[in-house]
Amino acid sequence: MSKKGIFNIVEYIVYLIFIIIGASFIAIVAFGYLNEKIDTTNLEAFILTKKLIYSESCLAFKDNLGLHKGIIDIQKVDTSKIISCFTKPNLGYIVSISNLDGKIIKSASNLNLKQQLDLPVCKTIKQYKCHSRTDIILYKEGEETKTGFINIEVINLVG
Repeated sequence: MSKKGIFNIVEYIVYLIFIIIGASFIAIVAFGYLNEKIDTTNLEAFILTKKLIYSESCLAFKDNLGLHKGIIDIQKVDTSKIISCFTKPNLGYIVSISNLDGKIIKSASNLNLKQQLDLPVCKTIKQYKCHSRTDIILYKEGEETKTGFINIEVINLVG
C-alpha cells in the first residue's frame, strides 16, 4: 500500500469521527426535546381568558352598535354560557367577576364534581396542574359600565 492510500484511509476515519460526533449531538438534542414535558396550563388559562373577554359567543358585550370587545356582559356569566363557550376534556375552570373592592358580582364554572372537590387542594395533588389568573376588565351591569376584575381558576388533569 502506498503512502497516499494510507493517508486517504486516515482522512476518511477522521471524517467519519466528525460525522459520528455531529450525528450523536443532533440525536441527543432531538431526544431531549421530544421527551421534555411541557406545562401548558398557564398558556391555556391565558387563551381562555382572552376568548372569554373578546369573543361574541362568550362573555363580550354586544348591543345595536356592535360587539364591544373587552367589555363583559354580566348577564352572560352563567354555567351554560361558560360550557358552550369553551370546553376541553380534563380541564375545568371557574370564572368570577368582581368589582374593584374585590366583592364577587357573579361567578360561573364548568367544573365536574371531582374537580370541585379537588380545586381547593389542587396544588397538593400531583396529577393536577392549577393556575389562577386575574385581569382588569370593564363589565356592563344594567346600563352602567363599571371597572372590575375577572378571575379565572383553571384545574387541568395532566397525569
